Amino acid sequence: MIAVWLLSLACTDTGTSDTGDSGPSQTSTEPVLADCPVPDPAPVITEDWEALPLASAGDVIAFATSDADPDRVYAMSTVNGPFRSDDGGHTWTSMNAIITHVLAQPLASNDDPDLVFHSVGELYRSEDGGDSWQGTGIGDRQDNQRYIKGLAWVGSDLLAVDASGQVFRSTDQGLTFEEGEAIDATRHATYYEPDNNWWRLEAQGDTVLAARHRFGVWRSFDGGETWEDVSGMRQVEAASLGMDETRAWYADNDGFHFSEDGGATFVRHSHDGNRFVASAGQEDGSVLLFTEKAIWRYEGGTLNPWAVADLSNSQALSAHTLFDDTVLMGHEQGILRSQDGGLTWSASQDGLVDDDLAVLLAHDQCSDLVFVGTQCEGGAYLSTDAGNSLQMASIYMHYVMVARQDPHDPYSLWVTSDDRVNRSRDLGATWEIAVPDSLHVHFHGLDLDPHHPGTVLIGSVASGTFRDSRPRVYRTDDDGVRWKDSSEGLPDGEYSVHALHFARSTEDVVLMGSFRGGDIAHNGNPGIGMFRSTDGGRSWSAIPLDGVEDVAGFVECDGRIHAATTTGVLASDDAGQTWETTWASEHQTLAVACFGDTVLALDQLDGLVRSDDRGTSWTAWDQDLEAFKTLEDQYLAALAISADGGAAWAALRGEGLFRRGL
Repeated sequence: MIAVWLLSLACTDTGTSDTGDSGPSQTSTEPVLADCPVPDPAPVITEDWEALPLASAGDVIAFATSDADPDRVYAMSTVNGPFRSDDGGHTWTSMNAIITHVLAQPLASNDDPDLVFHSVGELYRSEDGGDSWQGTGIGDRQDNQRYIKGLAWVGSDLLAVDASGQVFRSTDQGLTFEEGEAIDATRHATYYEPDNNWWRLEAQGDTVLAARHRFGVWRSFDGGETWEDVSGMRQVEAASLGMDETRAWYADNDGFHFSEDGGATFVRHSHDGNRFVASAGQEDGSVLLFTEKAIWRYEGGTLNPWAVADLSNSQALSAHTLFDDTVLMGHEQGILRSQDGGLTWSASQDGLVDDDLAVLLAHDQCSDLVFVGTQCEGGAYLSTDAGNSLQMASIYMHYVMVARQDPHDPYSLWVTSDDRVNRSRDLGATWEIAVPDSLHVHFHGLDLDPHHPGTVLIGSVASGTFRDSRPRVYRTDDDGVRWKDSSEGLPDGEYSVHALHFARSTEDVVLMGSFRGGDIAHNGNPGIGMFRSTDGGRSWSAIPLDGVEDVAGFVECDGRIHAATTTGVLASDDAGQTWETTWASEHQTLAVACFGDTVLALDQLDGLVRSDDRGTSWTAWDQDLEAFKTLEDQYLAALAISADGGAAWAALRGEGLFRRGL
């Protein structure tokens, strides 16, 4: 486990080398850690670009199957969207999900396994197994209360419920819907939280059960026309709701509730304080109940411990029994599969992956240690074997933007993601939030002062979700205890303060590169160029550069600063006072990395280029791979170079992580 190694490292000194936006910048830094991870087997760094194994998709909260095809299974990941299996859960294919980050049930037709429904706020319908989708007209992603959450078949009718409890019914396979009687859930909650607005529906004949996560269970005996409260406002776990021909069950904070008459009456069984987060009924009449780490079994009126699943640092979230009594368990980092009634489990990860990688940080002391961030989906990952495997961070980071290593503390990592600044003091083993709740805005830029310990700058965005009232730089001089506005001289606008860079060669000089605003796709207003500070980031002045609007990042090697910009790669030998174009492009340069005299640059359409003379001459270095040529609509990508200069990485959204010997 990564966390075990991280906590065993010993620090013997401090260093001041810069990782920039994409990797180490100095060739002379001496290691300051007593030992670094020694991968076994050692990574084999080839002379060609190779696609590394993708991170496993996680947070699988629900499954759906079809009576018409026992091998067809759909799995819903809250961060990666829906996946499909055509072989009973052995291998998986990512579906064209339109929008990820959902907390809703999928549903497949019992007559046609290719007819499947998936909610992204609005309910979507697919007739080709998820390859393409059409909106149904019900639900709304922008209105939290109108977000479609739960789905079930009641005979041939399709029943849907939104986050507020409003019920919808379709009699034509989801082509059209009419509103029915709402479930009266308003007294259970007066505020919105995504987890608490997760619903689950189960139906047999005309009996329908509806569970709202953490708030209650309702029952209908007339196919969803009218509803009554069953649970009495208990802290219900939505994924624990289950139902078959004669039985029904659910778990809450008061116990496990079981019905032998199809949900008409329930008998409560004490669960000894266990929190049952999911369940799966078995053909032999038993029910498997899942805590976050262990498995219990209900049979013959008794509830007993059954098995323990190896989930590492993950937690169980959902479970489902297939037609051959195979059980699938969804958890925070993927899916496990059992064929012996839940006694033993094996990973079912093939194809269940996240290719949304867009942020990189190569540790400047340990050549095999890499931090990888996703633009929108799985969050953050660490690798201690040069990218051969990725371990999910202990907290979820949505929309990772910039990662930095503290130049004064090799253990300390800082990351901006959405409206949070995340900090780890133990190389990623544990994380904490480094800004107060009052500083609740959208962050992009980040850098740490190599000359003054404890000084950190972060940049905000004036558009999109969590928008700031204007683009700002925020500053701390006490290692994140207190933050203050440090934006004097920056003009108003809807751009983002995206790239921040303390000059390594000149004290108190900081560069700021503005970038497109908006969310995720950066389809908002473009940036307004580059700015410079000579007082440590307290005040700013514009640097006049023809044609430069967006600056994706800076990196510095041996006193030369390279910038990835709208017009290509620019270089400065005087701490950003003057700039020259070293690689001219008609497209946005997305990322730049350097090591000694070697510079790498990734262009939006022209691919990856390399210079071995500090930018004087360039050659193509992407081996004409399509992955490097299809970035026309992307604005986030990353490059990094290992501490020993032996390897280079590229993170390309929609393609994954690539590595090549430098």
